[in-house]
Amino acid sequence: MKIQILKNYLGQVIKAQTLKTYEGKQQTKELEKYMFGQKKSDSTGNMITIISVVVIGLLVVYGFFELVRQLQGQGEYREFRIDPPEIVEGFYAHYGPTGNNRFIPVLNIRSKENLTVQVINSVHPIVKDFYIVKSSDPSLMKNIYEMTQYLGYNYRIISSRELESVPEGSFIIYADQILDENIYNFIKNSSKPVTIIFLSFELPVNYRPSGGIPQRHNLFNQFPVEFNIRTNHPILGPMRVEFYIPEANINNFTSYHYDRSRNKLYIFFPVGGTRNDRVNSTETLVRGLKYDLEIGTWANSIAKRYSAFDIQNIFEGVRFIPITVENRYITDTVILYSIEKSNTFFVSSNMFPYKRGQVLSKDMFFLPRTEQSFNIKYEPYGIRNERRDVEIRLLNSTYDPLIKSIKIGVLDPMVTAEYKRVLDLREGLYLLELLSDGGSNILSRSIIVASDIYPYAEYRETRQGREIRLIFYSFDKSPIYVENIKYYLPWEDRTYEERFVSTNGIVIDLKQPLTSGNYSIRIQINNQTYYADFRVLPRTALDRLLFGNPISMVSILLSIVLVLGANYLRPKPPIIYSIDIPEAFPPVEVDQIVLDEEMVKRAFHSVENYYKWKHIPLTEEEISEGLRTIDVRFENAIIDSNTLSIALNTLTMRGVLKKYRDYYILSEWENESGYTIEQLVMYRTIRDSGLEMGIIFELDTNNRIKYTTEYGDGIIYLYNPNRASEIIKSILENLNQDLEIVVIAKDFFDLKDFQYRLYFLSGGMLVAEYIRNDRIQIYTLDDYLQRIKIIY
Repeated sequence: MKIQILKNYLGQVIKAQTLKTYEGKQQTKELEKYMFGQKKSDSTGNMITIISVVVIGLLVVYGFFELVRQLQGQGEYREFRIDPPEIVEGFYAHYGPTGNNRFIPVLNIRSKENLTVQVINSVHPIVKDFYIVKSSDPSLMKNIYEMTQYLGYNYRIISSRELESVPEGSFIIYADQILDENIYNFIKNSSKPVTIIFLSFELPVNYRPSGGIPQRHNLFNQFPVEFNIRTNHPILGPMRVEFYIPEANINNFTSYHYDRSRNKLYIFFPVGGTRNDRVNSTETLVRGLKYDLEIGTWANSIAKRYSAFDIQNIFEGVRFIPITVENRYITDTVILYSIEKSNTFFVSSNMFPYKRGQVLSKDMFFLPRTEQSFNIKYEPYGIRNERRDVEIRLLNSTYDPLIKSIKIGVLDPMVTAEYKRVLDLREGLYLLELLSDGGSNILSRSIIVASDIYPYAEYRETRQGREIRLIFYSFDKSPIYVENIKYYLPWEDRTYEERFVSTNGIVIDLKQPLTSGNYSIRIQINNQTYYADFRVLPRTALDRLLFGNPISMVSILLSIVLVLGANYLRPKPPIIYSIDIPEAFPPVEVDQIVLDEEMVKRAFHSVENYYKWKHIPLTEEEISEGLRTIDVRFENAIIDSNTLSIALNTLTMRGVLKKYRDYYILSEWENESGYTIEQLVMYRTIRDSGLEMGIIFELDTNNRIKYTTEYGDGIIYLYNPNRASEIIKSILENLNQDLEIVVIAKDFFDLKDFQYRLYFLSGGMLVAEYIRNDRIQIYTLDDYLQRIKIIY
């Protein structure tokens, strides 16, 4: 309505201005005749006047509404969303021509939209599991319990005595102002890689010995702390904080530091405000903390930063993306975080190196539709030198096979063989896989690039002189190197040759400046002719403005007009309706059944007795069925899955239950069985998969699973870091028997931990030798479950 009134007012002003010149001419016909009889110059001047008034009016209206919008936005929180991509697979692959190959991390990513992310190659593992240390302050503990309702991550509340049991790569949240003795010793003496988040009003520089008074410590003495700082958080807004660390700062609020000597990342999150003006809303506090976690810039303190790259055109398919910058470091983890303010997230992936062979092209970049030559080398397992029948497979960016497992033949180990193939490829990235054992075992993965060559020339004037830089790019705008090129410089009427041009290109020094105009460098590579065009602008700034590129001035003016017009013509926001449910629908009356701790325990024992199980983890559905058998009221009851999940999580926080993955056990079962919950869940999942395949897995009392197949008998050891010595001793005792021996770890980090301990424990080096010789197999749980389906 206000806009319409303003438009009517402007119309009246313009009309009055136009009619003022012709005062006294009352008759409409005479007025029209006079107006249409004016010279063209007069009508043009009137048109300019009208346009000027309209533009000024639009600017005033735009400024008014922009001011209103800014004022309305004061004090409101910035909204952000978390919509991360999915890392389907992460691995290291060979890349480059023969003799100059290297490993690069490759990410197989699925995303709902185009994203721009920052990539970190990290030696510090990152897992999105949060462990909240119980606080000695009851009121603070209440806020921590509320905090878990908003975090949205996998979390568990623990005491500081349980810190050593926290898995590597997890996040630990500590909220007391004073470090207790357990966390102080954990930070000082433990080398376990974890991330510790300190929610504190002041920097926690004191610790309390057991039974003593607080004392100062020197854990954070290296931090250049500043105190009493006024700052502005993107979510929490402006406030004054007691401390922050300027050299390790995310957003003038949150500070981080990576302690390489202790392998720990510290994130300091001030709870905000002065003592009389701190942030009291737990929901608000967690919004700020979650934002700082998800923007992921804290990862820069962990490892060397890699350049940002775009993830594009992957709405429906899956692409693998090589990271080709500073890739000489091979680490276990790659971290991705968003650099878009509208979408904040971080995700991490465990990387797996394929080093059992090579499939490398003779040229890193090649033209499509030509015969390509690949050098293939098979590297044996351990000390064995058997010949292997290998195959090769070529996949495109959506993992569709372009060459379906073509058998190359039997290869001698460590001997390079050449394979030629005419490939008709479009420009893009492709994955070459070297396979054995009928295609079931991947020996090597390599990235090849099909691309034409795109030369680019740029003329530059510096204080040192004048030069032309000639650079060669691939289809994805990545700089590439080329070999054996010829290029012709028209201003010298001379051809030059280069044997090798690096990714930095060729710098052509000019003795004399070139006159303004357009130039073209003719280039020959592999009997193909290319042209690199560039333009030399006039020398002075005025000449460049008037004669260099006048279209830019028109573009700027046109852009201003379009922006103003678009804002004026922007449609009104749609009206949002809501449904008001009348009181005509009375609430449904139901009988409430109070679920207590003893009922849940009886449900566990009921399921055990029915299935003749012992200490087997149960899912929520199985616990629900157990409840129906212990009380007649549950037989026809509607057991809401969400309510049951909240009840089970509450019992988990109290220590009555323990949870791993989607399974629960009674806490006392760990002591009764001698197995951790992780081991019991591992046995449950292996047992369930075995039943599908007709294989019976039986758990014995010596940390082992025994099984029998048509291929023979076997033993599985469920890895527990606290019993690594016992496992190694038992393995050595069973090596002389004709048994298949398998060690299974719950995840990648435990598998790495087992391999690391082999070098320090008695008998470990012998076990490591048998692993390299394929006499002993080691897997993560997920890998072994897939292996069962393939082998059996």
